[in-house]
Amino acid sequence: MKWDCNKPTTSVDFMDLTITIEKDRIVTTLFEKDLNLYLYIPPFSSHPRGVFTGTISGQILRIRRLGTYKSDADSRIKEFFSRLLARGHLRENLIPLFSKAEENATAYLL
Repeated sequence: MKWDCNKPTTSVDFMDLTITIEKDRIVTTLFEKDLNLYLYIPPFSSHPRGVFTGTISGQILRIRRLGTYKSDADSRIKEFFSRLLARGHLRENLIPLFSKAEENATAYLL
């Protein structure tokens, strides 16, 4: 067995989180691998509609739960929206799904 020792640091990536110590507080944000291709379900997939709706709801809830700062979560949700647009989804189809998912996440996290 080989042990690698690193210099002490104030930030570490663990699973899907980046955990940082800022002054006397633990701060978390979403960790995403550099090579992630974000190949979400395309708009003309044969998946049932609920699968795509669940993907959006789940991802928004995940972002809201894991992030310490609302501003960070807001920017990550905007990135998620942009990635779905890049996969070919239409803005007018995404907006109601995102609105409902935000509503559900807010109610769940209260």
